[in-house]
Amino acid sequence: MSDSMKPNGDAMAEDPAVRGGAATNYHPEPDGETKIPMDDSARDSSMVQFIPKGNDSYSSELEGKKSDEFVGLRKEELAKFANDPYWIRLRIILLVTFIITWLGMLVAAIVIIALAPRCPPRPHQEWYEKAVIYQLQPNSFQDTDQNGYGDMKGILSRIKYLRDVVEVTAVLLGPMYPSPYSRFGYDIKNHNRTCPHHYGTMTDFKDLRVALHKADIKVILDFIPNHTSAKHQWFLKSSNSSSADFNEYKDYYVWSSGRTNGNTNRPDPPNQWQSVNGGSAWEWNEDRSQYYYHTYSSDEPDLNLRNENVVRKLQQSLSFWLDEKVDGFRVLGAQYLVEPEDLTMDLDIQPESYQLIASWRQLLNNYSESEGKSKTRYKSRVLIADVNGTTSEVVQFTGYMDNDVWVPGAHIASNKALVSLNQACLSAACIFSLVSNWTTGLGNATSNWQVGNAFVSRVATRVNNVKYVNAINMLLLTLDGTALTFYGDELGLTDVEYNTTAADGKVKEQRGWLTPMQWNNSENAGFTRPSVEPYVPVASNFHETNVQTQQAHGSGVTHLGLFHELVRLRRASESLQWGALQGLAVQSSVLLYVREADGFNPFLVAINFGPSPSTVDFEAYQREHLGSVRLPLHMNIVTSTFNFEGPGRDKLFLNGTVVDRNKMIHLRPTEGVVLSWQPSAPVNVE
Repeated sequence: MSDSMKPNGDAMAEDPAVRGGAATNYHPEPDGETKIPMDDSARDSSMVQFIPKGNDSYSSELEGKKSDEFVGLRKEELAKFANDPYWIRLRIILLVTFIITWLGMLVAAIVIIALAPRCPPRPHQEWYEKAVIYQLQPNSFQDTDQNGYGDMKGILSRIKYLRDVVEVTAVLLGPMYPSPYSRFGYDIKNHNRTCPHHYGTMTDFKDLRVALHKADIKVILDFIPNHTSAKHQWFLKSSNSSSADFNEYKDYYVWSSGRTNGNTNRPDPPNQWQSVNGGSAWEWNEDRSQYYYHTYSSDEPDLNLRNENVVRKLQQSLSFWLDEKVDGFRVLGAQYLVEPEDLTMDLDIQPESYQLIASWRQLLNNYSESEGKSKTRYKSRVLIADVNGTTSEVVQFTGYMDNDVWVPGAHIASNKALVSLNQACLSAACIFSLVSNWTTGLGNATSNWQVGNAFVSRVATRVNNVKYVNAINMLLLTLDGTALTFYGDELGLTDVEYNTTAADGKVKEQRGWLTPMQWNNSENAGFTRPSVEPYVPVASNFHETNVQTQQAHGSGVTHLGLFHELVRLRRASESLQWGALQGLAVQSSVLLYVREADGFNPFLVAINFGPSPSTVDFEAYQREHLGSVRLPLHMNIVTSTFNFEGPGRDKLFLNGTVVDRNKMIHLRPTEGVVLSWQPSAPVNVE
């Protein structure tokens, strides 16, 4: 390097630009290297430091230390730029651009909201208005203590079936109260506890209730306020005039001295009232020397529900179970609650019966409202009035007018129209009549349907053809409102006949429809051990008709499989939850109807209830029965009864198959199909 190119040490030491503003002398070291001592405070990590090295060469390195001294633009320098016209214009342009962009986005959002299709309105629905309620007889479901009667632990062991297989919203538990069991448990000895011998303890009940709620299944109990067992303590005290408690309990039941007939030992019954089971509704009691009234059997004397003490104790019983977190009650025999005071009158429904139902609904509402404020999961409870009668008589239990004020009654009054479905009524015309009679008289009451319960033969037995099970379940689960299904009807269970003659020669009542649930093809169908005799025999078809077989791989779409599919379709489809029932009609032997909720996919149901094959003409159906409802050009099959016989016919009705409106489909007896389409689907040929 030439001398002119060599840096002058003194000049560098004095040059503050090189040293970051600090001058420092350097001294060559003996080994030829020159080290420059530096004051740390003088170093600036943002500046390059030149380090002299041997042979008069220099190297540079960046110091890693940060300096506390700010090396950016000073305030005065920033002020100069801020006032520069260029930067002023740039700031204005950016500000205007931001405002225009923001306004554009706002206008675009408003336009999208204004022009986009609005979400269809969803009506407020309580859970029970769209529920599938599983009527379950505890003594017939699963026996775990091996006494031949089902129990609560048995139900607990089958919760997975209720939750995952049938996927029900709620279970309606038949009576589990203490009872002498002369009337299948409906003759109650105590309303405020469970029967430990037959069903289990109150601890078992709490365990069951908690488990059901965890599975998101509601719990409804049968409540029987009309009568008690003749062995109930109330009746024993009411019938014993020498009892110390006689004066308190003497009017707990309906008593009458009867009519004089000249016989000093026993007068005639007070009137000609008949019991539901046939024969006189009056039974002579020797202890009291009076007649007592019984709507059902003589083992079930009627309570006097004009007695305020009786009503108060029954209300306490309701409160007891509400405190146990049940989700509702079905009041059995609601039309029989109160009898005429004048025993010469006909045995008609009394206004006091409506008033009792209304008071019990208010009790449930009070619980629901108080717990709703604390945001518990038990907010809405349901009261179901179990009523036999015409549509107008049934609907009356949902509320009445009192001095121009509407008094709400039961949330649901049970519709038993389809319970009368039998072999004689197995036709589209008869079912049309049953459905239309209910819907035309329903008014604002909650619609509901059932095809079976604990008091009638099973529907598969009544129609005398198990092949109709799929069609009937399709009808039940696609009609409007609440669906109540009886345990085992999802499998196609049938009644069983058995000997009811006791050892003493007395003939007991036979209820073959309470046959135990059929879980598998082992002895006693998995209900109880093979060595145990069930209280009602298992049906002989349990080898083929059982849960395990119908769930087996390769079994195809069984009764149980279709039931499961229909429940899922119902839960996922707004039109099947609250859509109107429209276009109910008959074409030959096919029943047709449409379920449609505004803005959601509608459904068309077509079921052949026999007795002969029939063709469905969609064009004629729309023209004659649908009015404003317009069928689209193309519809899709979403489910069917899956029982199509004949070469290749099953492929014509596969889920997802497109069906043209202008083409006919052919359905044989027991066959049915559900079609659906989008609301925007074209209805005219382009």
